[in-house]
Amino acid sequence: ALVRELAEELGIACDSNDLVPCGFAETGPQRGAGPALVLLHGWGASGAFFAAQEALGGQGVRVLIPDLPGHGPTAVSDPGLTVPDLTDAVAAFLVDRQVEKPVLVGWSMGALVALDLLHRHRMRAAGLSILDMTPKVPNAPDWAYGIAGGQTEADMTATASAMAAGWGDFAPRIAFSLFARGAPPDPVWLAEATARLAAQDAPTLANLWRSLAS
Repeated sequence: ALVRELAEELGIACDSNDLVPCGFAETGPQRGAGPALVLLHGWGASGAFFAAQEALGGQGVRVLIPDLPGHGPTAVSDPGLTVPDLTDAVAAFLVDRQVEKPVLVGWSMGALVALDLLHRHRMRAAGLSILDMTPKVPNAPDWAYGIAGGQTEADMTATASAMAAGWGDFAPRIAFSLFARGAPPDPVWLAEATARLAAQDAPTLANLWRSLAS
């Protein structure tokens, strides 16, 4: 069943730290048909990023795509939200859905959530795929493989404060950066990405960005 928009349509208020029953999509066999595929989106996005992969459910794969807390159309403001909070919510979500030994796919911030599931929650996984993420986000004198542009922890913390104060300026720039370089992005997709980002809660995303830097 696809229930991503259900809560919004019914007017149900969702706690930003609660992934059940709203803000997720699930397709394919429910249980017992091999490892589940859990797709974890990045910062500022939502499970809709993996909409094309929902079709794998028709090929016998159990696919689960949660909207991480603080993200998606059912999110509420939570200025204290951190990346470990996202991990805890996903862990509870997977227990609720009786998911064991999933294949975890994490894009960007979602990859850090996947790694935290394995490390802090000691989750056993059948596989792990990391897309566009480094194990340590801020750059440092002893770590030059962090976020593009060479931002340090101090830089990212300052950026988080600027986001909270002027999200309207950041959303279009972030949306543009989601597209591959070398060719202009499709204007329809760019407009949709910008609108979705602009609709997110600035204090919540700013604190998550700050959490990524710690």
